[in-house]
Amino acid sequence: MVRFESWRGQVKLLAQFILLFFVIFISSCSNNKQEPKIEHVQSKLFTVKQTEVTNYASFPATIISKKDINISSSPLNQFTFYLGRVDKILVNIGEHVKKGQLLVVVDPIQTQNTIEQMRQNVNQAQANLDFVKANYERYANLYKENVISKEEFEKMQMQYKTAKAQLLSAKAAYNGASSVMSYFNITAPFDGVVANKFVDAGQVVSPMQPIISLIDPNDLEVKFYVDENSLKHITIGEKIPIVINKKTFKATISTISPKADNITHTYLIKAKIEPNEYVQAGEYAIALIPVGYKKVILVPKSCILKRAGIEGVIVVKNNIANYQMVETGHQRGNFVEILSGLEPNDKIATTNLSAINNGDVIDDR
Repeated sequence: MVRFESWRGQVKLLAQFILLFFVIFISSCSNNKQEPKIEHVQSKLFTVKQTEVTNYASFPATIISKKDINISSSPLNQFTFYLGRVDKILVNIGEHVKKGQLLVVVDPIQTQNTIEQMRQNVNQAQANLDFVKANYERYANLYKENVISKEEFEKMQMQYKTAKAQLLSAKAAYNGASSVMSYFNITAPFDGVVANKFVDAGQVVSPMQPIISLIDPNDLEVKFYVDENSLKHITIGEKIPIVINKKTFKATISTISPKADNITHTYLIKAKIEPNEYVQAGEYAIALIPVGYKKVILVPKSCILKRAGIEGVIVVKNNIANYQMVETGHQRGNFVEILSGLEPNDKIATTNLSAINNGDVIDDR
């Protein structure tokens, strides 16, 4: 028992010794830790101030193509009036096509049977006309010889006219149905891009079912709606800013609806926009309508940084740099509107931004 107590005491003493060793070691490391080195960085400073600028009302908008159609196997390339099975789709979504290029081949199912039936109808109508014509000629001779009455002759004469009309009708139906066959080879009506495919090869297309959609990416416009108060600030031919993915472009007002929507009480506006790599049909945009003036803070666009995915600027106070988060607004030329994060008379760094860290001393040069 005495030996056990002695052993416990030795273990306790050893543990205290180890703990003391770690405390001394950590203390030594802390004493050897160097303070961060303060750098002196030269940077030209910009003094923040308020500037009077045009005040814009913003409206959600959509980029659309003026040529945007659904194509099917009908003569008007809008609806499918004849049942058929899609045999081949020769293009993919996003593919550029030329006017007249073959897009889809549809194998008609009922149409060929219908055309054959119409051809038989023509033959039957022709045979009936031949039969009625022979009777008519016979009745005409009998009427001349006063063998039959005028009433009997006129009855046969009416049958003859009806038979001729039936033949003309049957031929018209047959010719019309036959001409439809050419529309089962669907071609592009203009140069464009395949925007969507609504069916797959092997699928049966029913009446009024589009097969493929085509747009012209070089004929784009912006579509949006404005309230009555903003409408008075818009004129045909006016150029307005359009923001797409924080990039600003110009669009020219081309259409102003004279009547408000019955439900939203807003007016449809369309503006022509020149295509480029950033502007594509279907994209979301913001249309800006000038409605007056306001004072805002503008800073050079080159001053805006992104650190850890957050936009900000380097504010310099008492020559010490500090990264300050900001909320940006509209871009105005080479300047960006600051909605929050800066105050008038703040100073921000404009050059050597990548070399500046928090706490650095900034020399304004």
